[in-house]
Amino acid sequence: MRTREFVLSDANPFYYAGSSASGIGSPHTPPDHIWPLSLTMQALTSDNEAERTRLAELLLRTDGGTGSMHESFHVDDPATFTRPWFGWGDALFAELLLDLTGRSPAALHPRLSTTEPPSR
Repeated sequence: MRTREFVLSDANPFYYAGSSASGIGSPHTPPDHIWPLSLTMQALTSDNEAERTRLAELLLRTDGGTGSMHESFHVDDPATFTRPWFGWGDALFAELLLDLTGRSPAALHPRLSTTEPPSR
């Protein structure tokens, strides 16, 4: 718990807070830019359903109007982002939505519900 508390605090030099969002960025993206991946992981690792839902809603509001997750976005202006298409962010966000709805990939696709390899 201490690690999570540190990472999600001002003690972390890559924790940024702004008018649109607060979260973790990195030295690999511009200053004051948050990784949607970090917000998604914050939600996936939380035991608090209100926090998980709030973060999913935040991610939907900070897509810069594109309908996609990005590598990062500015804390005060989600329309300022890096990488207009970032499949890793989209995939992890989809995992969060599945988790929040209690669905599993296997329930959505019968071929995934078997332990046998798919036939060709």
